[in-house]
Amino acid sequence: MKTGIHLPDVVCREVERAAFILGMTPNQFYAEAIDEHLRRYARKSGTGDYEPPWMAAFGALSDLASENKHVLEMIDAEFEESPAGDGDG
Repeated sequence: MKTGIHLPDVVCREVERAAFILGMTPNQFYAEAIDEHLRRYARKSGTGDYEPPWMAAFGALSDLASENKHVLEMIDAEFEESPAGDGDG
């Protein structure tokens, strides 16, 4: 979506400078800054209605943390049980 906003010149120059340093366009910088502000607002207001874009890929799997821990424990246990005679030399 395309929109227009009025910002002080000094803010625009700082955004251009920061975006350049971060290797992004000013539009990307504005979008990321607004996204972060909306997340903070959702946390403070308690609405929790705003879900960041990355949540669909990573946050949705957070309920698997205990299963991941179980799998890692099984892998560690398997590697601890090395067959006899399977050494370094």
